[in-house]
This record gives sequence, C-alpha cells and structure tokens, in this order.
Amino acid sequence: MLRKLSTKNILIGAFFIFLLTYILLRAWFVAPIHDEVATFFHYIETGKIWGDEALKDANNHLLNSWLGNFFYRNFGEHFFLFRLPSLLAFVAYFFATKAIIEKFNIGNWKYLGFVALNTIPWITDYFSYTRGYGLGIGLFMSALYFLLSFIEDKKVG
Repeated sequence: MLRKLSTKNILIGAFFIFLLTYILLRAWFVAPIHDEVATFFHYIETGKIWGDEALKDANNHLLNSWLGNFFYRNFGEHFFLFRLPSLLAFVAYFFATKAIIEKFNIGNWKYLGFVALNTIPWITDYFSYTRGYGLGIGLFMSALYFLLSFIEDKKVG
C-alpha cells in the first residue's frame, strides 16, 4: 500500500539525491589523495591489515582496509571501488541524522539543523574518500540513533 508523499518527504528525498549525486561525482572524479594511496599500497593491496606483518600506521582503519581489500580482490583496483563503503556509510549517516533530528521537538528549526549536519563540507568529503572516516561517521551517527531509541523505548531492535 502506497502512502501519500508529503512535501517534506519529497524535499528530503530531493536533498538526499542531490547530496548523493555530489558525493558520487566526487568519488569518481577526484584523484586519489596521499592517504588513500598509502592505505592502498600498505593494506588494501597487500592484505596485511592485522598482525605482525601489518605496518603500524594511523592510515590503517581496520574496517576500511578490510572492505578495500575485499573490493580489490573481487572487483579490481579502481579507487572508486574502494570508496564505495564510505558512499554507503553516507546513506546511513543521512537517514540517521534525519531520524535523530525528528526526535527533537523544536519546530521547524530541526530542518535547519538537519541541512546543517548534512552539508558540512569536510564531513561530506569524507564520504567520497577511502580513508575510514566516512565509515566511522556514518556508523557512529547510526549508533547514536539506536542509543537514543533504546533510551526512549527500552527495547533493542
């Protein structure tokens, strides 16, 4: 059963499509930065992510390196492929911020807060790189939403 779309939901959907398109274009066209190349050569390509053989370095964001190695082994070595996990984390971030903001009872100010959280330039840039920060931010915001829901409902799920 389809429900009637409100103007608010149409605007949020359009905003999501706009931001996702921007991040996808950045992920495709922006040349790899130094940290991404270092992560590729030290962890993604070699697969030496954990243990004594792994280089002890701050570039090794474990989940990012494991996912990058998975994409490298299965799909090839285009940097856009390594950026896909961060792009997917943007989807989690966007909808988690939407859900968190809707919990606040502050009138229309919550929409300004929602737009502000989703248009911080250096935050949105993290979702178009394979550095691990996009994954961390997206999953952290999702965890905050689930924590707030648990505090509210006292239910896990």
